[in-house]
Amino acid sequence: GQDQTLVKIKRSGRRLALFTGVEKNMMEYTLNPFKLVDFFEVRITADDIRKSKPDPEGINLSLSRIKANAKESMYIGDSPSDIIAGKRAGVLTGAALWSPENRGDPTTEHPDYEFRSVQQLSDFLFPRKKSSEEPYFGSRWTEEK
Repeated sequence: GQDQTLVKIKRSGRRLALFTGVEKNMMEYTLNPFKLVDFFEVRITADDIRKSKPDPEGINLSLSRIKANAKESMYIGDSPSDIIAGKRAGVLTGAALWSPENRGDPTTEHPDYEFRSVQQLSDFLFPRKKSSEEPYFGSRWTEEK
């Protein structure tokens, strides 16, 4: 699941930042029971920014704090405003389509990648063999599976 993918990302040396539009106390309330907060080197919440998504301020602040280049980074989100913010920040965008929350369909904003499961994201980040469920690139995906 998500925690196994986060462990693999951390062990690989890739750097992780979290940007969420909720306040810090709500982020901690949501992530602490699953012990996910510590996987993220940088955590940006609504408390840290003046402009909310789709403004790229939070993503740009995350990139700055983690000292990452936008062109070598990806922002994965589950809402249309996440994809818009990522595009405005100049990063690759990924739609997290496994989220149980309904914040709108992120694919309406044509993300660079669409991930239907955490396993699909993990296979994308750590390719080992041909996955039976490749991520879809951009708007080339047109039919429902």
